[in-house]
Amino acid sequence: MKKMYKISELAEIFEISRQTLIFYHKKGIFVPKEIDKDNGYRYYLKEQMWDLMLILTLKRAGFSLEEIKDLVQNKKMNSNVEFLEKKISEIDIKIENLKNIRKNLEIRIKNFKESNTGENDNIKFEKSKSIYWYSLEMDNPIDEKEMISKYLKLNEIAQKNSIEITEYINILDLKKIKTIGSDDILPILKIGILVPKEKIFKDCKELVVGNSFSITHIDAYINLYDTYKKLSDYIEKKGYENLDYSIEFMKEVTIPTKNGTGGLLKIMIPVEIDFLR
Repeated sequence: MKKMYKISELAEIFEISRQTLIFYHKKGIFVPKEIDKDNGYRYYLKEQMWDLMLILTLKRAGFSLEEIKDLVQNKKMNSNVEFLEKKISEIDIKIENLKNIRKNLEIRIKNFKESNTGENDNIKFEKSKSIYWYSLEMDNPIDEKEMISKYLKLNEIAQKNSIEITEYINILDLKKIKTIGSDDILPILKIGILVPKEKIFKDCKELVVGNSFSITHIDAYINLYDTYKKLSDYIEKKGYENLDYSIEFMKEVTIPTKNGTGGLLKIMIPVEIDFLR
């Protein structure tokens, strides 16, 4: 094996460009052993090949150029060990974050598929059930900025408590819905998340969903009023008396539809049990 290598030879061996090696030289990361004063040729010792292999490995691992420079120039074993152990911890965190992102994307794909095959017109009667949730009060029931802020906060709480699948729950003022127009924002009293029994944490509360009629909305938010009207008209036509609130279960906050941004949600309107026949 040759004792010295030209820059072009080293570039060919490692399948990188000469410009990369020149750049590393200028940055003081990988400096040639000799430079010919007459023609400016750079020459590298064969032992330096191992340094270059380490540098390229660190670069592929996501290390910054400054970090690489500090590592290759630091000759203290203990310092290098501590530095690499710290980087491994950072990589582990990134891997875990990527796993969580993957899970969220898989859930979104599942929700999109469900929204693509679901039916909007299927009204069902559902018996009373009890669930657990964590909720936040809305200061202004029609403030969209506040809604988004609270959804983001709920996402953080779900992640903090290892709730992998976030299902949102909204409590709406049904009396006010009847008095507004189709273009108005539907008034939300509370925003929350469904909490599985095995994930219950402090400040979770039990939510009793009474006997209800439900309908699935898979459309733009601008058409949500029409879905509410359809369900309310059905309940009234059947002679049932609804209560003063509705409950929405949302699997996906944003879904693209032909009519604009929408959501995949189930609307439930509780009714007086005495009126059930």
